[in-house]
Amino acid sequence: MTKWYMDTGAQGDVAISTRIRLARNLRDIPFPSRMTASQRRQVSETVRDALLGNPAIGKDFQYIELQKLSAPARMSLVERHLISPEFAKNPEERAVLLSSDESVSIMLCEE
Repeated sequence: MTKWYMDTGAQGDVAISTRIRLARNLRDIPFPSRMTASQRRQVSETVRDALLGNPAIGKDFQYIELQKLSAPARMSLVERHLISPEFAKNPEERAVLLSSDESVSIMLCEE
């Protein structure tokens, strides 16, 4: 799968983007608006370990801790529609799992 923003051709000026949104919470953990920093870290680590530990798909994903990125690097993810602007503004104890071709982005503890 190619990155949509790098396609060229007769219809190269047309971009089509789709999103599928799935909001899920872990048992006995509050939703992000009520989480502590340690709970956000726990959720991120649990989901990271589950996905990256799956040999069928884990090798295709990169785990990115937002607080380790510079503000321009976070804005780059926003501009490429990989994370939301609100997510980029509050990077503490938040992470994203990003597929190698950037077709799948999983924001952990987004809202």
